[in-house]
Amino acid sequence: MTVRPSEGCGEDIQALRDALAEREEEIRELRRRLLELQAEFDNYRKRIERERNALAEEEQDRVIRDFLPVYDSLERALETLERDGNAEGFVEGIRGILSQFREILARKGCEPFPALGRPFDPAYHEAVMVQAAEAEKNTVIAELERGWLRNGKVLRPAKVVVSLGPKGGDSDG
Repeated sequence: MTVRPSEGCGEDIQALRDALAEREEEIRELRRRLLELQAEFDNYRKRIERERNALAEEEQDRVIRDFLPVYDSLERALETLERDGNAEGFVEGIRGILSQFREILARKGCEPFPALGRPFDPAYHEAVMVQAAEAEKNTVIAELERGWLRNGKVLRPAKVVVSLGPKGGDSDG
């Protein structure tokens, strides 16, 4: 006994094969497109990284260009001192160079902040020493290295000496 497919069954099988072939072609096309998009994204990521590195280099160049006049001034001041032996002119030149530095730092949003005589604040100060002093306990009594802010945020804390108070930190006073 042989089983014969019912009429139209061959057409159904062919329709299924055609549909399967269409889906396989669609999958191949989607895979191709996915690979294409992955390559595009990878190229985009690499381009962004190159641009970011280029911007960082440009910013470094700008910073260096800002400080080159200061370097030139230091060289001239030393040459003048060596040539003329004029210590007074040298000191005046150094004051001018310091002024150049202040201007550059100010343009970059940097400013020193006062520490001496202020209460110790670990957000602004780094205590490198403590010692007995007439000043109230936890008061900054010496500034060893100036602290700096940039746009209102601590760029570098001040290195300070902090008072232990008149009794040297004894708990009874």
